[in-house]
Amino acid sequence: MKIEEIINKVEADTVYTHWGEDTHQDHRAIARTVVPAARRVPNLLYFEGFSAQQFNPTTFVNIGKVINQKLGVLEAHASQLEKTNIEHLNIVDIARSAAHFRGIQGRVTFAEGFMAVRHFIDF
Repeated sequence: MKIEEIINKVEADTVYTHWGEDTHQDHRAIARTVVPAARRVPNLLYFEGFSAQQFNPTTFVNIGKVINQKLGVLEAHASQLEKTNIEHLNIVDIARSAAHFRGIQGRVTFAEGFMAVRHFIDF
């Protein structure tokens, strides 16, 4: 109810949430909570977390102009930097690789991918 209250308070027309197929229990719980809370919002999209499984994006956003800013923000998240369980790769390395991979899929250098529950394009 609190999430729905905030969505209504800010009059959100777009909500992003974790993809529900994730190895992190908090990410799964967030997805299960946000989707019904955003039932009246026109645009609801799942995003890919570092621990997402079987994520096949259908919508891409070119982040080439902001990739360094994104990586800088992740780098500042010091307590999470090395929590990857992948030897010699931190979250910045993984984010850069993921953005490059999604960029290749979307035919740009760097992108983020999303899966839309609902996504309206106004003309």
